[in-house]
Amino acid sequence: MLKLKPINRIFSIEGFFSAFRFDWNESFVFNGESHPFWEAVCVLSGEVEVTEDENVYILGEGNLIFHAPMEFHRIKSAQGSSPSGYVISFSVSGNIPDRLSNGVFHIDPSKMKEYENICEKACAFIAEPENSADGQDLAALLEAFIIQLNEKTETDGRSMTQSAAEYRRIVSFMSERVSENLTLGDIAKANNVSVSYVKLLFSTYAGISPKAYFNQLRVRRATELLRKGLSVTEVSDSMNFSSPNYFSSFYKKHTGLSPSEQQH
Repeated sequence: MLKLKPINRIFSIEGFFSAFRFDWNESFVFNGESHPFWEAVCVLSGEVEVTEDENVYILGEGNLIFHAPMEFHRIKSAQGSSPSGYVISFSVSGNIPDRLSNGVFHIDPSKMKEYENICEKACAFIAEPENSADGQDLAALLEAFIIQLNEKTETDGRSMTQSAAEYRRIVSFMSERVSENLTLGDIAKANNVSVSYVKLLFSTYAGISPKAYFNQLRVRRATELLRKGLSVTEVSDSMNFSSPNYFSSFYKKHTGLSPSEQQH
């Protein structure tokens, strides 16, 4: 008797939020954000600077980077170029390999045509999402591409400038102390720089203020704790909020959800 050989599906693409081709001028800037879905940015020509959490990357022709859910990211044109490429955002069930959210991938020319075809199909599906067969075909193509990409070697791609390194060091410091009530003065003093320099770094690489960035880190950490089953009071205490009520107000202001809604 034949025995079923089950497939262990590591992840499945459930749907798409957006897909578009970009052709930006040399002054294009998209200020930082985070969102609860995956996003892939691929450069066809020119160069872009991508900030992803504490890291700053320079992407050139044939480079692809993935933003994991809730990662902070910002993108802008770089080196005076007018870059072109594709952005696709999508939802996933299961676990995309962690290494896909670390570093920059280089797609060789033979695979780039395949990825461009996937991106064009994604753009068409977003324009007319009623066709479920097209959506299923698109998801299968992107899943297969991601699995194959996982077999390839990625490049570091990080910017090696002094200011990018200092930005990375300060963001790492903030991330390690996300449960503390840090002030801008605390951050500057601990990193032996001035308050004005910290503001300049975040203006350059994040596009938002240090305080806004730190609040995003705190929201992300609070969400992780809530999803682990901690109560509102436990999260409030562990993250040194003055009271559970203040934590609830803070959380809803930044997410649009109450902590109890996030738990469910």
